[in-house]
Amino acid sequence: MTKWLQFKAMERKNSSVLQQLSSAPREQVTINRKYLQVIIECLIFTAMQNIAVRGHEESRKDIWEVSDINRGNFLELLHLRYKDLPWLQSKLQAQLQLHAQWTSPSIQNELLAIVSDLVLERITTEVRKSGYFGIIMDETSDISRTEEVSLCLRYVINGETKETFVGFFATASTEGEVLYELAKTAINKLDLRLENIIAECFGIRKGLAKRMKECSPLGIYVHCYDHLLNLALQDTMTENETLRNTLGTIQSLYNFLHGSTKRHALFKDIEIHEEDIALTLKSLSTTRWSCRWAAVRAVLEQVPRIMEALVTLSKDRDPKTYSESNSLLHSICDFEFVYGLMVLKLILSNTDNLSRYLQGQQMDVITAKKTADAVVKTLSNCRNEESFTLMWSHADIIAQKNQNRNRGYAIYLQRCQVYYTSIDKVVSELQSRFEGNDQEVLCALGEIVFSRSPSINNIQTVSNFYGVDSEMLSSEKSSFENYDCGDPCQRKNAAMMVKTMHQNGLHDILPVLYKVASILATIPATSCSAERSFSAHRRIKTFLRSTMGQDRLSSIAVINIEREYANKTMQNDMHRIIDIFGRRSNRSSYFF
Repeated sequence: MTKWLQFKAMERKNSSVLQQLSSAPREQVTINRKYLQVIIECLIFTAMQNIAVRGHEESRKDIWEVSDINRGNFLELLHLRYKDLPWLQSKLQAQLQLHAQWTSPSIQNELLAIVSDLVLERITTEVRKSGYFGIIMDETSDISRTEEVSLCLRYVINGETKETFVGFFATASTEGEVLYELAKTAINKLDLRLENIIAECFGIRKGLAKRMKECSPLGIYVHCYDHLLNLALQDTMTENETLRNTLGTIQSLYNFLHGSTKRHALFKDIEIHEEDIALTLKSLSTTRWSCRWAAVRAVLEQVPRIMEALVTLSKDRDPKTYSESNSLLHSICDFEFVYGLMVLKLILSNTDNLSRYLQGQQMDVITAKKTADAVVKTLSNCRNEESFTLMWSHADIIAQKNQNRNRGYAIYLQRCQVYYTSIDKVVSELQSRFEGNDQEVLCALGEIVFSRSPSINNIQTVSNFYGVDSEMLSSEKSSFENYDCGDPCQRKNAAMMVKTMHQNGLHDILPVLYKVASILATIPATSCSAERSFSAHRRIKTFLRSTMGQDRLSSIAVINIEREYANKTMQNDMHRIIDIFGRRSNRSSYFF
């Protein structure tokens, strides 16, 4: 009777002994997947926040216990999570007995690689949907003396121009042939078509552009405009003795006043006593010459403060401090130094704005050229007697020179050998370097997108090169000019043009023109996205993490830099991550 009653009860619950026996493994699989999800969340948190995973002594025996030894951020985060998840301690103990806690460095690398691959899958899906894309490459050496190449992709998706990072790649050489094979292998690994590359932007050519043309016939090489600006300024500053000496004095001031806590404190106290907000002295940038404007400005606006600090330090009993402070005081009191500051102000203040503008992701090659031309015109307009006299008088006021001194020869010398020569040099350098990217197809694209009445020749050039219908392109361009797309400023560059067309639904009405505008927006003007990835690289692979493997480095970098895609992956693809991990190395019984 008892067995019969139990049978009737199970029948009402639609259950059986077989079902009860099969439900136990399912519950265990559910717990295993929940446990692995906690591990993944902790690991990806460290990658996104760019904090070290490993610890000094990684004891995994009692993760749930408080440890007096640093076990690393990953294990300590697991210890923290168990306080909110009561079941985690017993699960950690059970997994420890099975020798499968899934917290070892090899498992960490595997999980990081899986998440990174899914992030790249999201990016490449967008790239394939966009149709065309451009590549951005640059190289640098890291803390372990490994040559690293950064690869970024530029494309247009749903009216938005994007530049995304896809990985770091170690290379033994930076020769053109080696970089070509590296780029080709990386693009193929991402399952992208090489023939869909319409532009390549590198800091240095090294024969790479010519080799890329073989597999990407539509690819247009663009030398990084920001790098061209840097080279133009470098050649100008290093060839002019006055400017070169002025920059050297600025760096010496920084080294002297900030090289000692005592001197720094003295200079800081002088700043506090002033009513105006004082600028901090800055070291000269070794890579970006346009960024030296911050260092020049800091000295130019604080000459009285610097002089007061040097006068005080010149009375110091220390022979080195006494000697250096007197030498620097003599240098900054020299009229030539003050005048050099004024000339540097003229050149660097204008080119600094250009450099900042060029670093924007929305910048296209045509707008970059127009902006550079505007700076050239501004500097050229300063090459006259009136501007020279005004700058000379300002320098004279700052230096507090006696106006009655006979320095007619000095004025003539400064005007001819410093002022005019510097302007002529930087203008000629900018013109010659920026004209190198004036390719026929680029000029034709720019006229079609920005001009209201493009010539038939340019329309035909673009049509032949990209295989679009010239009559449709001409017709759609005429139709577009009759549309009211709102503020004309929304057409200031190709990226804004594409975005405006997409927001107004014109990408469906005028598909050929939208395609041409998207192509121009896809062509990168600078390699700044690759250079920005190097900043993340230095934060990831530090002195304490210098032995990090290449795969781990690239995976963490993708997750850290492309945080938006990483968040979407963690929110929507957690089950995929666990499934991919579970199908490897005979783990199916744990997760399925």
